[in-house]
Amino acid sequence: MVGKSDQERITDTLTLIENAPLLSLVVRKQICTWVSNLYPRLTSAERQAYHSLSQSMSVSAHIAPGIAKGDEQQRAKRRAIVLLWKALGNVQSAPGQTGQRAAAAMTMPTTDLDAALSDAISKAAVVATSAGAQEVMQDLELHPVRFLKKHRLFINGSTAGGDRFSTAPTGNYQNVLTFHFQYRADHDRFVMGPTKVAFLGEAGRFDTVSIPAVHWSHVPGVGVAPPHNFGGILGCEVTGANFMVTTQFTGCAFSWTNDGAVLRASHTSPSGGGPVTYPGGGIALAQRLTVNGAMANAPGRALSVFGSGAGNIPANAPDNPFYPAPVTGWASIIGLTKGGQWRFYSQVVDINGSIPEARRIL
Repeated sequence: MVGKSDQERITDTLTLIENAPLLSLVVRKQICTWVSNLYPRLTSAERQAYHSLSQSMSVSAHIAPGIAKGDEQQRAKRRAIVLLWKALGNVQSAPGQTGQRAAAAMTMPTTDLDAALSDAISKAAVVATSAGAQEVMQDLELHPVRFLKKHRLFINGSTAGGDRFSTAPTGNYQNVLTFHFQYRADHDRFVMGPTKVAFLGEAGRFDTVSIPAVHWSHVPGVGVAPPHNFGGILGCEVTGANFMVTTQFTGCAFSWTNDGAVLRASHTSPSGGGPVTYPGGGIALAQRLTVNGAMANAPGRALSVFGSGAGNIPANAPDNPFYPAPVTGWASIIGLTKGGQWRFYSQVVDINGSIPEARRIL
């Protein structure tokens, strides 16, 4: 029996991707065009690369011992997973990390194929086309907890507008910026930031309320010696966009007030961005904020604090009113509007890349 030719194997695999019940048909077609354009066959070197790609997709040649090849549809899914991860590694120059995920297609049981193919198509969609990035981001917006439990998110926050909430307030407490949603294959995580990173490929563009991190010593009126008074926090008004972000948390405290009309939020750092680390670090900072923290631009409103190892937000058993301390990886906090109401969500990623916690906190 003669095996598939290189063109047959790759063309058949692209057809499976185009017909997959994931995302829109337009985006699936764009993914297939993107993959095809990555592997031209005009020169001898290009034809050899195309042949090597095809050979790496051969199930009969690479299936792991003891793993069932499955039926033709299942074998096609294995080939699609390999193809997409190889393409991602090609674009982002990360063949090592993506090669491991491609190889996993030949070691996983058939019961894992659908989830692995869905994962690969979603991540390829973000890199391949801006429309794909927008569709994947819509999944985050519609199902935030589900998304954050499954996918790592890293936010490259912006310092833009930070002076509005520090020792040089301007009286303008709104801060809406344009951010980009991308996927980074070498770290296997989605990223958000104010700059579109060229080597990551395409991006989804969106407006967001950006909460700049303010070093604890830059909070107006805090004082240089204990007991520190955090009654002068200036909260950013969470308005003007349907999304909210703030940069990563490794010990910082996130806090907010809500008077029923205006929601305000702040990000207070115990270390980065200032001259002196807060005595006792992130836990001590969060504890102090729960004692005397308040927003000067929201007088009389109780301050909800979600910090590192300490906080006072209403806990939903078995969840704590804080994120774990110490954070060996990072924590992310985003906000989304739903039915006209803001909701905040937290994700914790540990040093091994696992997601021990992803939940709604407001």
